[in-house]
Amino acid sequence: MILIRSLIFWAGWALVTVLYTLIALVVMPMSPVPRYRVMSTWSIFVTRWLELTCGLRYQVDGLENLPGTPAMIMPKHQSAWETMALQCFIPPLAWVLKRELLFIPFFGWAVRATSPIAIDRQKKVQAQRQIMTQGRDRLAKGFWLIVFPEGTRVGA
Repeated sequence: MILIRSLIFWAGWALVTVLYTLIALVVMPMSPVPRYRVMSTWSIFVTRWLELTCGLRYQVDGLENLPGTPAMIMPKHQSAWETMALQCFIPPLAWVLKRELLFIPFFGWAVRATSPIAIDRQKKVQAQRQIMTQGRDRLAKGFWLIVFPEGTRVGA
């Protein structure tokens, strides 16, 4: 049964990801925050689809500890799930991510529409400057910054 539910999830995920790539083309002329609000509905759909098809449920504790204005958040990156789920309760977000993700067909093309800070991790000094410059810009525009300090997914 797990295999069937997983296949149904991935089929829906693939379909909606291709659809959102087309939506990204339409919304690119919009200003960053409204464009993000449209594109982040992908994550809301995917997390709800995951709950419906695979039964994944979650509980979020501690949101009351977040500041009232956009800030930088540095969560532990354990799976692809938190990158989607964070958008459901802390929008709008701007991720600091490896630029290679933008080249993934469909997914990466749609991610470009969310105003990420795409860095080259091989050029550490340039990447730090880029994060500071573009991070200030995103905060000024009302985005929360998400930085995964480990740089990639890690276990618990």
